[in-house]
Parts: sequence; C-alpha cells; structure tokens
Amino acid sequence: MFSVRVFVKSACPVAIASRHLSTSISATGSSFPFTYFYNDVYKVVLPEKHKFPMDKYGKIRHRLQERLQMDGIAYSSTDAKDFIHKAKNGADSSVQAEFKLSPLATMEELQTTHCPNYIRRFLQGDLTAAEVRAVGFPWSQEGVNRSLSSVGGTLAATRHVLSAASAQKVQGGGSTAEPSPPRWAAHLAGGTHHAFFDRGEGFCVFSDIAVAANCAFKEFPSVKNVLIIDLDVHQGNGNASLFSRNPNVFTFNMHCKSNLFSELQVSDVDVELPAGCTGEEYLRHLARWLPFLFETLQPQLVFYQAGVDVLESDRLGRMALSRQDIRARNAMVYKAVYDSKAALVVTMGGGYPTDLDPSSASYLDTIDAHVDVYHQLPLTHAEKRRETRDNGDGGY
Repeated sequence: MFSVRVFVKSACPVAIASRHLSTSISATGSSFPFTYFYNDVYKVVLPEKHKFPMDKYGKIRHRLQERLQMDGIAYSSTDAKDFIHKAKNGADSSVQAEFKLSPLATMEELQTTHCPNYIRRFLQGDLTAAEVRAVGFPWSQEGVNRSLSSVGGTLAATRHVLSAASAQKVQGGGSTAEPSPPRWAAHLAGGTHHAFFDRGEGFCVFSDIAVAANCAFKEFPSVKNVLIIDLDVHQGNGNASLFSRNPNVFTFNMHCKSNLFSELQVSDVDVELPAGCTGEEYLRHLARWLPFLFETLQPQLVFYQAGVDVLESDRLGRMALSRQDIRARNAMVYKAVYDSKAALVVTMGGGYPTDLDPSSASYLDTIDAHVDVYHQLPLTHAEKRRETRDNGDGGY
C-alpha cells in the first residue's frame, strides 16, 4: 500500500490554480549548447570503507562525455584534461553540449537560506563532533570547496536557464527573432536535500536547490512559482522544512515510506511508496501526479532531484526499479516540463552501489543510471522541440 500526505500552505499555488504563466516559445531550431556544470575536481578524502561513492562524480562526467561522443554530439569543456569532441558528419547539429566548472557559492548566496553562524562555523571548521557525524564527511578544506561548489553549480545552472528565458525577444505570432538557448541545464552533483537551516545531515551541508530557488526569486522577478520534484528514494526533508512557510515553492516528494533518513518532515505532497515497490507501480503513481502538479501550479522554474537510489541494486534504496524504469521516469518528467514551458535545472541526488569496486556490476549500474538522467536531457529537449515545430507550435 502507498500513502499520500498533502499539505496546503497559505496562498499556496494549489489554492490559486487560476494563475496563468505567459511564456513565449521559439519557432526556430537552436544550435546553442546544453550546459552541464561539474564539481568533481573537488574531492574529499574519506576513511577506508566509507560508504559514500566519492569517485562516482568524475566517472559520471566522463561516461556522459563518452555517450555524447558515441551519439556524434559535439561538446566543449572548461577542463583542460577533457577531450573536446566535434560533431560527426550527419549528426544532429542542433544538439551540442558544454561542460563548465561549478563556481563556489558565496557567503551572501548561502545566507539567503542558511543560518549565518552555521555557515561561518562550517567554513572555519568549528562544527561540533556530533554535527560532523550527522553530515557524514570528515571536515577538510577540500570538503568546504566541494560543498560550496555543490551549491554554486546548481545556482549557476539556475541563472543560466533563467537568463536564457529572459533574453528571448518575442515577436508577433509567438516566435522569436533568433534561435534561443535551451532553458534546461544540469549539475553533475547537488540535490543535497537533507540540509536544514542551521545543520546538515546525510552527506548534505547546504541545500543547493533551496539556495538556487531563493536567489532566483531575488534576481529574476518573472519567477513567481517554483516546483521541486524530488524523486530520490529518501524524502527531501531539508527542503520540505526550509520551504514549509513559503507559498511560492511547492515541494513534491515521492519516496520510500520505510526508508526515512531521519525525522519525517511535511512536504506539500509526499507520495510514500512501500519497500520493494516495482517500476510499474512507481511509474503509475508518477503519471498520476505530474499532470496535477503542472496544470495546477504552472511553475516558471522546476528543479528535478533525480536520485537513482530507487534502483533495485542500490545499497540504501529498498526499492525495485530497473535502469529502464528510471529512464521512463526521467522521460515522464522531461515531457511534463517541456509541455509546461518552464525552465528546468536537474541535480544528481543519491545513488549508492552495494560494491564500491568501480568495476563491479552494482557500481557500473549506478553510474549508468546517473548518466541516463543527463544523457536523456538534451536528446529529449531536441526531440520535443522538433515535434512542436512540426506541429506548428514553435519550440522553446
């Protein structure tokens, strides 16, 4: 059995569903690249037998680049060690990619969301032993940079997609004067949804999505409603708490009921699925909720926390989804976002192989499931844009 808990905040968009979003769409193709931010250059040295797969981030980026190369898709990178791949003859020139190093979040940006004293104590290495244990990583300067870049990359992706939306020049008939860049971007990290106002837990120091959302409200007046779609196996308890009194941010969590990371918080909607939930059951519930979310909320900005710890092979998951199921999940989310014409930022979330040997089947399965999330992103957007253009509806 599954259960649903719905909490309606005062003036929440659910209660004012008549609000409509006016957006323009492009009728032209786009040769602008999809942007991926990465922070795997910041690595924390962990104790032997630590359960966190720190090396997965770099492996995901390089595997994604391999997949793009196999598709004949051109990409560039700010990492001098990366091979810069040019598109093959005959490849779809409208699909390109670029990889950019995640910047470090600033104190001012973090303070939009987190307690200034907590931020300072973390940056200076003054957390208590209990606080460090709750986070799950030993403190180090490398860890500070990793945490700051986890936030900075998601914030940079958010600014990127919202700047692209703001830059569109609308002409008559809903078309644009020139090709427009995609309003989708991704961070090959982040999704740190267990961070609270003045504490961290579960490998999360600061909430990248919360900081990015709060900065978006300050910097982009057109952003009125934000939707967080959290499909990690664990509830995004930190984000639920951080936005519990914000009627302009809607938190949707679909997670394993018997796999709470810590004390359950109240999201706007919590869809609690049983341990052992199959892909068929999972996708049925998601298909039910996505139309409601977008038709009712009409968000200008969507964050997708795309954890893959719902995999049957995941060490911490307790669910029974396959890679194919997760690909279907991603496709459902991407289609719903595209049809809504909202801006989209994708973050990584959890994924914990049973065997930390990089050559093991469970490790490779986790890597490939994460890569699927990012690989599907530009291909789905290009496909949807072609479909809408062919139907005479333009394509954003």
